[in-house]
Amino acid sequence: MKIRSARNDEVDTIAALIKELARYEKALLIHLAKLCVQRGYHRFQWWVLNWNAPSIDFYKGLGAVAMDEWTTMRVEADALRALAALT
Repeated sequence: MKIRSARNDEVDTIAALIKELARYEKALLIHLAKLCVQRGYHRFQWWVLNWNAPSIDFYKGLGAVAMDEWTTMRVEADALRALAALT
Protein backbone atom coordinates (compact mmCIF):
# COMPACT_ATOMS: atom_id res chain seq x y z
CA MET A 1 0.00 0.00 0.00
CA LYS A 2 1.37 3.39 -0.94
CA ILE A 3 0.74 6.33 1.38
CA ARG A 4 0.42 9.79 -0.07
CA SER A 5 -0.09 13.26 1.32
CA ALA A 6 -3.64 14.50 1.56
CA ARG A 7 -4.82 16.92 -1.06
CA ASN A 8 -6.12 20.28 0.13
CA ASP A 9 -9.68 19.29 -0.79
CA GLU A 10 -9.41 16.21 1.48
CA VAL A 11 -8.23 17.94 4.65
CA ASP A 12 -11.69 18.86 5.95
CA THR A 13 -12.96 15.32 5.42
CA ILE A 14 -9.96 13.82 7.19
CA ALA A 15 -10.32 16.24 10.11
CA ALA A 16 -14.01 15.33 10.44
CA LEU A 17 -13.17 11.61 10.46
CA ILE A 18 -10.57 12.13 13.18
CA LYS A 19 -13.09 13.98 15.34
CA GLU A 20 -15.65 11.23 14.80
CA LEU A 21 -13.14 8.56 15.79
CA ALA A 22 -12.36 10.52 18.97
CA ARG A 23 -16.07 10.49 19.85
CA TYR A 24 -16.16 6.71 19.41
CA GLU A 25 -13.00 6.32 21.46
CA LYS A 26 -14.44 8.42 24.27
CA ALA A 27 -17.72 6.45 24.17
CA LEU A 28 -15.80 3.17 24.35
CA LEU A 29 -13.73 4.34 27.33
CA ILE A 30 -16.88 5.54 29.12
CA HIS A 31 -18.57 2.19 28.49
CA LEU A 32 -15.56 0.26 29.77
CA ALA A 33 -15.33 2.51 32.84
CA LYS A 34 -19.00 1.81 33.59
CA LEU A 35 -18.35 -1.93 33.36
CA CYS A 36 -15.43 -1.59 35.75
CA VAL A 37 -17.54 0.28 38.29
CA GLN A 38 -20.44 -2.18 37.96
CA ARG A 39 -18.09 -5.12 38.50
CA GLY A 40 -16.35 -3.56 41.48
CA TYR A 41 -12.98 -3.09 39.79
CA HIS A 42 -10.78 -0.39 41.27
CA ARG A 43 -8.87 0.61 38.18
CA PHE A 44 -8.89 0.53 34.40
CA GLN A 45 -5.59 0.87 32.57
CA TRP A 46 -4.24 0.80 29.04
CA TRP A 47 -1.08 1.67 27.16
CA VAL A 48 -0.26 4.58 24.88
CA LEU A 49 2.99 5.26 23.06
CA ASN A 50 5.11 7.98 24.70
CA TRP A 51 5.35 10.01 21.48
CA ASN A 52 1.56 10.15 21.04
CA ALA A 53 1.04 13.47 22.82
CA PRO A 54 -2.46 14.13 21.40
CA SER A 55 -3.73 10.82 22.78
CA ILE A 56 -1.99 11.35 26.12
CA ASP A 57 -3.63 14.77 26.41
CA PHE A 58 -7.00 13.25 25.43
CA TYR A 59 -6.72 10.57 28.10
CA LYS A 60 -5.57 13.04 30.75
CA GLY A 61 -8.62 15.13 29.88
CA LEU A 62 -10.74 12.11 30.84
CA GLY A 63 -9.00 11.85 34.22
CA ALA A 64 -6.32 9.28 33.34
CA VAL A 65 -2.95 9.55 35.06
CA ALA A 66 0.30 8.53 33.37
CA MET A 67 2.19 5.85 35.27
CA ASP A 68 5.66 7.16 34.46
CA GLU A 69 7.29 5.05 37.14
CA TRP A 70 6.57 1.85 35.16
CA THR A 71 8.61 0.46 32.28
CA THR A 72 7.07 -2.02 29.87
CA MET A 73 9.24 -5.11 29.45
CA ARG A 74 9.07 -7.55 26.54
CA VAL A 75 10.58 -10.91 25.66
CA GLU A 76 10.23 -11.98 22.03
CA ALA A 77 11.62 -14.16 19.26
CA ASP A 78 14.89 -15.92 20.21
CA ALA A 79 14.84 -14.49 23.74
CA LEU A 80 11.33 -15.87 24.25
CA ARG A 81 12.38 -19.33 23.08
CA ALA A 82 15.50 -19.19 25.28
CA LEU A 83 13.42 -18.22 28.31
CA ALA A 84 10.95 -21.00 27.63
CA ALA A 85 13.81 -23.51 27.43
CA LEU A 86 15.10 -22.69 30.92
CA THR A 87 14.55 -25.24 33.65
